[in-house]
Amino acid sequence: MVDTEGKLLSLKISKGLVQASLARPFVDFIVQKLDLTQLHHHINNCGEYACDELFFQTLVATDVLKAPNSFTHKCIDKDIYTPYFSRFSIWVEDPNTICPSGYNRHILCIFGLEDLSVNLRDNTYIFANKIQADFDFGAILCWHEEMRSRTLVDKGLKRLNSTFYQNWPQAIFKLINLFIL
Repeated sequence: MVDTEGKLLSLKISKGLVQASLARPFVDFIVQKLDLTQLHHHINNCGEYACDELFFQTLVATDVLKAPNSFTHKCIDKDIYTPYFSRFSIWVEDPNTICPSGYNRHILCIFGLEDLSVNLRDNTYIFANKIQADFDFGAILCWHEEMRSRTLVDKGLKRLNSTFYQNWPQAIFKLINLFIL
């Protein structure tokens, strides 16, 4: 990958999630300013499980890109915990978690109807991973109705606790950079 002056950039491969919550300026930047062909090829041919979890995280955390609304690799380098808020998952190997459905795939709890009120109703994450139609289609229908109700009846953002998101390391990093840059 090269910068606007044709200088080769060195990317630090970073692991994250396939799901990503990205700001519009960042998306515009990677779509309009970057040629991601080589990175895409590299990730598609990495030969390991979950290579798809490298793509967005690498772009978001590569400081030399100077992408708008990006994060920093310094937190990864210093092993600073930066939680995800895009995807909620229950890993069944974690003794502190409960999977009410009792069903899992690749050690991830597959959410069923019994999980909706326990794990998802008041959850602060944006997506739930995993709900599968072939396991419990009723859970999908019920959750769809919940999302419809939140959108049309509750008007979505009334339920949103903006302070929760504003206090995440990613949001604080963005705020600090507004005053530095």
